[in-house]
Amino acid sequence: MSLRLLLFILAAVMVMIWMVKPHRESTTQATPSSIEVPVADSPPRDRTVASVRAPARSSPPPSPTPLAQAPSPPIREGMPKLDEIREEIARDPHSPPLSGLRFTIMIAQRMQKAQGSEEESRKLFAEVEDCARNEDPASSVPSLQAVCLQTAREIVERYPGLQNRFDEMMAKAEPEAAAIAREVR
Repeated sequence: MSLRLLLFILAAVMVMIWMVKPHRESTTQATPSSIEVPVADSPPRDRTVASVRAPARSSPPPSPTPLAQAPSPPIREGMPKLDEIREEIARDPHSPPLSGLRFTIMIAQRMQKAQGSEEESRKLFAEVEDCARNEDPASSVPSLQAVCLQTAREIVERYPGLQNRFDEMMAKAEPEAAAIAREVR
C-alpha cells in the first residue's frame, strides 16, 4: 500500500473529526481500551494494524478474524453515517471515531487484497464508485467519500482504462469530497 494512501486516510480521519467538532454535546469520556484490526497475509504475531482507543465494554471484544476467513462486506455497507460519527465523538471527544477508522482500514485491506489482480481491482473500483456517490447529502461524510475517490485514483494509476469512469465519478461527487481528494494528490 502506498504511503500516499496511508497519509490520505489519516488526513480523512482528521477532517472527519474537524467536521463534527461543533456538534459535540457531551464531554463525558469513556474509559479507553484497545482493539486490534487484522492485516491480510501477515504472520500471526504481526496482525495488528493499529491499537485504537475505544469505549470500555462490559464484555471482552471478540477476537480478530483473519482477513482470509472473514467475508468482505460491500464498502458501502461499512461506510458510517454522519450521525453515527457525531455520536461517537460526543461519547469520546478525545479519540477519533472508531467507525471512520474501521472504514478506512477496511478499504486499505481491500486495496492490499486487490494489488496485482486486475479483476479484483476492477471489482474494488466498482465498489468505491458506489461509495463515492452522494445519494443522501444529509447523512454522508465527505471525508470518507474522499477516501473512496482517492482509492479509485490509486486503482486508475495501475489500470488507466478506468480513467473515463474515474473522471465521471469525480464530476458527480459531492464538491467537498472531490476537493478533499484533489488536495491529497
